[in-house]
Amino acid sequence: MSEMSDIEVKGIGEIEDFEINIPCKHNPKLREVIEKVNSNEELQTLWVVQNVNAVDRKGYSDHGPVHMQVVANIGLKLGRMIFEKDVEPSLTENYSGFDEEDVEVVIVLASLLHDVGMSIHRYHHEKNSLFLAKDIVDELLEGIYDVKKRTVIRSEVLHAVYSHRSNGEPLTVEAGIVRVADALDMEKGRSKITFENGSVDIHSVSSAAVDEVILQESEGEQVEVVVKMNNSAGIFQVTGLLKKKLESSGIQSYINVKAEIDTQEETRILEELDMN
Repeated sequence: MSEMSDIEVKGIGEIEDFEINIPCKHNPKLREVIEKVNSNEELQTLWVVQNVNAVDRKGYSDHGPVHMQVVANIGLKLGRMIFEKDVEPSLTENYSGFDEEDVEVVIVLASLLHDVGMSIHRYHHEKNSLFLAKDIVDELLEGIYDVKKRTVIRSEVLHAVYSHRSNGEPLTVEAGIVRVADALDMEKGRSKITFENGSVDIHSVSSAAVDEVILQESEGEQVEVVVKMNNSAGIFQVTGLLKKKLESSGIQSYINVKAEIDTQEETRILEELDMN
C-alpha cells in the first residue's frame, strides 16, 4: 500500500486538489472525462509542478491549474461559437463515428494537458508534454470509448498539444482553437504571481494592462474577440503574442480581433508614472 503524503510547495502553496469546472451538462462524455480529471492525482500534481518551473524558477506568468481551467473554458466556448458558424470540426470531417461531443472532449483535454511538459522544462515543453500526456489521456478515456475511438481521440489531443506553440503547425480546427485559446488567457490576473515574485518584464506588464477578454458573436462568419485594456502596454499581448498564435492557426479567417483602450485610465497611469 502506498503511503499518503502532503507536499508543500514553498513558492506557490500546498499541492491540493483543484476542481476543473467546465460547462458540460449537455455533453455526458465530456462530463465523465472532467469527473475523472478531478480525481486524477497525477495530473493535479503535474499542474503544480509545471507552475513551479514556470513561475518560481523562470519568473513567467501562471502556467498552473488556473491557466488550464481558463484555456479549457475559452477553447470550449470558442469552439462552440466557431462550429455554430457551420465550420466543420476536423475530427468529424476526417473520421466517421464521431460527433461534436467527441470534438469537445478533444479540445478540453488538449487544453488541460498542453503545458504538462513544463513540469520537465520550459524548453521544448510541447514535446515533453506528449509522452507525459499519452498515458493520462488513455486513463481518462478508458471506459468511455473503445480502443479504436480512444486511439483516434488520443492522437487528435496530442496533435493539438504539440501544435500549441507559436511555431507549431496545427493541421486540425481543434488544434487551432487550443492554440488561440492559450493566447487568449491574457487578463491581468495572470500576471499577479509574477509581480508578487518581483518579476517585471514586458510579458507581465502587458498582461497587467489587459482588463478583460470577451468572445462575442458578430455579423457574418467570424467570432469577435474584444481585448479591453487600461493602457497601451497591452498591445504587446495582441500584436506580439496573440497575432503570432493566430497566424497559421488555420482558424484565423473565423476570428476578428478588436483592441479597446481606456484612454482616461491610461492618462491616470501615465501621470502617476511621471517622474518630473
